[in-house]
Amino acid sequence: MRKNLTLAFFALFCALTAAAQLHNDDVHVHEAVSRQNYRQYLRIPDIGGYITLKCDFHVHSDISDGQVWPVGRVNEAWNDGLDAIAMTDHIEVHKNADIIRCGLNKPYELAKARGDMIGMIVIPGAEITRKKPLGHICTLFIRDADKLDVEDEMQAVEEACRQGAFLLWNHPGYPDRKSDIYPVHERLIAQGKLRGVEVFNKTESYPRTFDYAVQYGLVPFANSDIHYMSGSIYPVRGSRPMTLVFATARTAGAIHEALLAGRALACFDGNLMGRGEYIGQMIDAALEIREIRQASKTKRTFEIANKSDLRFAVRPASYDYPMPVYAGQVLRIDITQGEEVEFTNCILGKGRYYTRIFWE
Repeated sequence: MRKNLTLAFFALFCALTAAAQLHNDDVHVHEAVSRQNYRQYLRIPDIGGYITLKCDFHVHSDISDGQVWPVGRVNEAWNDGLDAIAMTDHIEVHKNADIIRCGLNKPYELAKARGDMIGMIVIPGAEITRKKPLGHICTLFIRDADKLDVEDEMQAVEEACRQGAFLLWNHPGYPDRKSDIYPVHERLIAQGKLRGVEVFNKTESYPRTFDYAVQYGLVPFANSDIHYMSGSIYPVRGSRPMTLVFATARTAGAIHEALLAGRALACFDGNLMGRGEYIGQMIDAALEIREIRQASKTKRTFEIANKSDLRFAVRPASYDYPMPVYAGQVLRIDITQGEEVEFTNCILGKGRYYTRIFWE
């Protein structure tokens, strides 16, 4: 009886599959051709008892000055393997205002509805877009973007803070190619209002900000600031910049809590930037390091297996150049007793990298 039921279900499955793919003798539907049904599975491990969420906190739509509808931004992020995005259209910039007329909360509302349908976390936000010294500030987890549309830039900042916003300093090196920190930023940091800084934006990093993150206790972010289509900018699997957030749950609230606690790493172009404790835990979770033989009295051969989709690079002190540890591959390397091994893609500050001694 059980065998007959199994055969019946199998026959029904085959019939339904055939019906879905073959409408009639004139039309075949090739579902696998469309990327919209496929999501990149990025292997980035959980650490420290937290869930690692892959996030982009700086996203624009064509309601502001982007080229993709908010719903499309959610679909792109899902395809790219992300877990969460923040809709952060400009408050002051509306290039399509002659054909798109709506309030500042509409991008989030449209994206949130789509996110709920497909399992993507969407965070409400907006970008205060002013000239330096303030520059551009992302306001994350706000309740009403329309109330930030005021003439005075500091009033906009204060209103965001009244709404409980997490303030993020965007692309410090834009537009003058200088990443200076100004008194207004230092004041906001001292007041506990400015909590994050983009160390990477779109396709550029800002090395001086690596030290700002350390000196001022700012959370490092890597975001796309995406205006164009994701596939045209980041066609390679896993190449889209991400902020890795170590959260207690897959919710916007848990992401907010994690950012306030500083549990995040910037992930960009094969690099990780942030606090050493989280980088160390990520290395332990992503890499399997084992000694395989005694090469000499003072050298041992180690295997470093990369179980993740992150890319690492190691340089023992006796080496002139780093050795890449590619995703899904194993590197064999001789290491001298007591020498420091520098992970040259794991950034602690400007010119400073995570190091470890493999054997004493």
